[in-house]
Amino acid sequence: MRSRRAVKRALVGLGVVVLIAAMAANTRFMSTDASVAVVGQKFSAEEYANENYDAVVAAVVERAKTPAELLDAFTADYEAAGNEFGGRDGSQSAWAFPVSLAGAAGAVNEVNGQLTLTVEGIPETIAVLVQTGPPVIGPALRNVTGEIAFGMFTNQTEFQSVAVELNSKVRENVLTGIDAASLEGKTIAVVGVFAGDTWDSQWLITPVQIEVVG
Repeated sequence: MRSRRAVKRALVGLGVVVLIAAMAANTRFMSTDASVAVVGQKFSAEEYANENYDAVVAAVVERAKTPAELLDAFTADYEAAGNEFGGRDGSQSAWAFPVSLAGAAGAVNEVNGQLTLTVEGIPETIAVLVQTGPPVIGPALRNVTGEIAFGMFTNQTEFQSVAVELNSKVRENVLTGIDAASLEGKTIAVVGVFAGDTWDSQWLITPVQIEVVG
């Protein structure tokens, strides 16, 4: 009797060992980073913007075109201009374009902080507006490189929050200390981005650089 029980215990023990071995063979061991991702670390759009803002600005500065170059391209073939000069997330979103221009600053809207700019070569029928804050709106800065895509994020809220935080970096890095009202009548140079879906009526520019040049 005793020997039967001993055999039974031995078989049970062997089964446990086999089961553990099988589990180990099918376990995917993860790095610390991967395990944190699986647990579900909360996404921080602020951290994402902090890590990527400088690279986005560098791309804008490097790729910025003059108004004449953009207008010629828009008139010839807007979609081709987007593919050559712009960036966007998906085929349904508006192209965003990097631009470098200079012009005479006009009055600033005290409610939305948008500064009018008169630029030689841009028809009067096109309103050129530079966002000077506090509100900085739109996803153009997020979309302009074409490398920040919705599919990289869990949901629309995260994707939208990236645009908001990149715009916050503009307020922090570009617009802090700028008195937009004092710019009226001066010549300013701006490098920035705008959504091209209203290219023939309005360029609402999110600036990454502003300089008084005259």
